[in-house]
Amino acid sequence: MTEREGRAPEEVRRKLTRVYLEATRRRRLGLFRILTKENEGEIERLLEEEPIFDQRKESAPSQLLIEDEISEVLPEDFFTDPSAWIERQPNIDRGFAAERWRKHAEMIRPIRDIGAYQDDIDTARIKRITLTQAETKFQIVSKRLNPKKQDFEEITRSRQAQEAGIPTPRILAEIVDHGNLYAWFEYIPSLDIEAVNNHVPNNGYLNKEELSERIEHFKPRLTEDQKKDIELLLAERQRADYLNGVLKENVTDKLPSSLDKKVDEYELRYRDATGRQETIDLVMSYMAEVLREYQAAVQPGAWFDELKEAWPKISSFDEFLVALAFENARKLDHLSIARQALVDRYPGADRYIDLRSFELKSYSVAADIARILAATVFKAPNELYTATEAFKRACADKGFPSEDRNVLLHWDFDQDQPQRDAAGNLQFVLIDLETPRHAT
Repeated sequence: MTEREGRAPEEVRRKLTRVYLEATRRRRLGLFRILTKENEGEIERLLEEEPIFDQRKESAPSQLLIEDEISEVLPEDFFTDPSAWIERQPNIDRGFAAERWRKHAEMIRPIRDIGAYQDDIDTARIKRITLTQAETKFQIVSKRLNPKKQDFEEITRSRQAQEAGIPTPRILAEIVDHGNLYAWFEYIPSLDIEAVNNHVPNNGYLNKEELSERIEHFKPRLTEDQKKDIELLLAERQRADYLNGVLKENVTDKLPSSLDKKVDEYELRYRDATGRQETIDLVMSYMAEVLREYQAAVQPGAWFDELKEAWPKISSFDEFLVALAFENARKLDHLSIARQALVDRYPGADRYIDLRSFELKSYSVAADIARILAATVFKAPNELYTATEAFKRACADKGFPSEDRNVLLHWDFDQDQPQRDAAGNLQFVLIDLETPRHAT
């Protein structure tokens, strides 16, 4: 990354990053501000700089514990300055998360934000190293750890997990240099569970562009019948999205924001009610007032005939407004007391009407498409979830509790599908073996 004009020297940013991060972790930002009060203006300017996380402590001891097969193929400049050589290596591709970073590459997260984003902001912490010797290629994942955070324990726990029979990347090197701690692991082609779920959609939470991109990506895998099914579903979603736009334009966007305050106002009046009849009168008054608001805000038109398919029990525009007002009245905690009186006064008022009908339809259709796409990769709709949970339970039983972020699925990037074992089962690997959060 090139130096920006006016940027502070690297060593200054490196030192401030370390101090500010430690102050944040120890909840000592108040003390930090007191100690830097004299240079407050300059510190505030520096906190807007981009952080640098690796260290350059010239007097710090150096220790290299590297497997012979790796040490023999490392270049000479690695041994001259291990930290500098490692930091020059490319960042690892983190799947779809990396795509999101690239799309927002213009965003510079300043030092002051590291308290909120310390797990994400240091995108250079994990490197991909490729070494070659004749016909042999070694692929390594280098992870910069924090020596002050007892991350040596992560290395120890990785070895313990291997001894317990848990699949985890083999440790190839432990490197201490210039105050940095690096652990090198064998590279296993894989994706974390979040990346898999983004790559192979399993729900309807996809916008139009995302869904189109995923369909195009998986199109070579689809049968002709699956393609036809998806075309029909896309037409359904297009219709649902259109009707949702009609509803928004003619109803949702027309409703006055004052209605939300009206609920609070009537709830306060309800507290002063002295009996059942007074409560009923309050609800009836609320219903009448809301209905008048709807009648004034929402105007009849041809759009209503298009929307009626979602609510077959509603036969007229007036019934539609009454049902809308009744749905609003459901927000009152004491509606049940006056429910019968409302239905008697407004016949059919309790016919359920959901303004999210078309939005939910759009989601449902996208979920159906996602299931078709997922079927080209997984054997059953819940195969990934079921297998992941089984793997996590097996790890926990051996003393290594984990979360989805710690679990990687073996992935064949050439075929763009899971790398299964001989029996056709999904294969997982456990990473980031930190001390359990409940441990003391």
